[in-house]
Amino acid sequence: MTLSECTDNLLSTLRTMGLPEEEYAYRKNDLLQANDGCTYFCNLGPRYYNLAHEIKSMAFLQQFGIVSPSFDSKHTPGCDAKLNNQYQIEFVCTSPGTKTDKSGFDRFSIRNMKGSMFGDYSEKERFLFSRITSVLHEKRRFYEHHLTQNTISPNKPYLIFLGLGSLAEEMFAGNYGIALTGVLLGKGCPTITINSSGNVIARGYSHNENFPKYSGVPIDCNLFCRDEFRCVSAVIFSDASLGEDYTTKNTWLFMNPFANNKVIKKDFHGMVYWSANSNWDYLPRCRGKRI
Repeated sequence: MTLSECTDNLLSTLRTMGLPEEEYAYRKNDLLQANDGCTYFCNLGPRYYNLAHEIKSMAFLQQFGIVSPSFDSKHTPGCDAKLNNQYQIEFVCTSPGTKTDKSGFDRFSIRNMKGSMFGDYSEKERFLFSRITSVLHEKRRFYEHHLTQNTISPNKPYLIFLGLGSLAEEMFAGNYGIALTGVLLGKGCPTITINSSGNVIARGYSHNENFPKYSGVPIDCNLFCRDEFRCVSAVIFSDASLGEDYTTKNTWLFMNPFANNKVIKKDFHGMVYWSANSNWDYLPRCRGKRI
């Protein structure tokens, strides 16, 4: 798929959302300006990825009910969209940042490796986790600000719909997006417990309290366990690349077990969701069954 084809597909998707003509024209112009002068995907800036993420996210959510986007043309305050007038949803993408030479990302980037394989993915993962953590904190602060402005309801669930943007090709999300639990709940390395006879009696993961940013500064990796994140009811996460639609195969729901306002599972029927059971095991499920 070429960049031009990708843009055409996004505009076609946007047209199906039933937006007022003024709003459609505004969003169309925004997307075209973000694409202005670009011929190849590698030249795109974060603005294009964010706009594409919004369009694909709203299209994905339509299977669960009525999606009511804010009117960008009127600069409507509050969240990016509501689902069934119940779920307040904010869209956000990660990006490498502007100073990739200083952050160390340049030496990890697939585009700069010229076909070679980087040996220690854990170093690259620390960079990716720091970028994800940063945008989740940004949207947590967004909620707190709008709460003071009375443009967000404190009594309705607040969800962050996270996309990887240009970092989609850099990250291994794992089965059902399990890598994200490394940010939300401190999932560490795989572990095996054996008894004195050498038999495996348990398998799991170690737990991390924090991980070092590339600069060496420790970053908390238990966001759902932090009191300030109780306002975030869930994170919807997709590892789809720019040219892919969001589907239930590449998009998953991570429910915050400590949230002030809970997500009702049946409202996202058919979607793989992560939640805690009565033993506080955080596991993926679909239609009520562990997978």
